[in-house]
Amino acid sequence: MHVPWRRREEWHTKTYSVKDIADMLQTNPETVRRWIRAGKLKADQTSRKDGNVVREDELYKYLLQLQNMQQLQLDSLLPIHFSL
Repeated sequence: MHVPWRRREEWHTKTYSVKDIADMLQTNPETVRRWIRAGKLKADQTSRKDGNVVREDELYKYLLQLQNMQQLQLDSLLPIHFSL
């Protein structure tokens, strides 16, 4: 996976909430939580109150898997442009 404007070392600095991901993918937050519970999308739970957060590199890994399975056009879904 190649992200032209970000070095791999910087990926861990950006995280997304369940709501961020749901908004980005135009899906329900509960769907994102199901992906996390099923182990499809790796997330960290910082606290019960704040919920799950997903690191940028883990989100990209999952989206690439989805793209391979469903032929999604990631460029139209993500605010960040990267080439595959």
